[in-house]
Amino acid sequence: MNKKSPSARNQAAINCTEWQLAAAQDLTDLFVARDVPLKERWEFMKIVMESIVKNHKRLLKAWEQQDAE
Repeated sequence: MNKKSPSARNQAAINCTEWQLAAAQDLTDLFVARDVPLKERWEFMKIVMESIVKNHKRLLKAWEQQDAE
């Protein structure tokens, strides 16, 4: 497998960050929405935050594997 160049890594990080910013905006919109019960808002936030952590771990693992090659 070819190692990703620094610019490819930077693009992957930018893509991940853009997704996170979109998710954060969704969370903000959800918490502002008064018609959504608080329990549902918290459950949604938990799912989004777990997904963010999972994606970060996946990205870091891929980079570590590339560095090891």
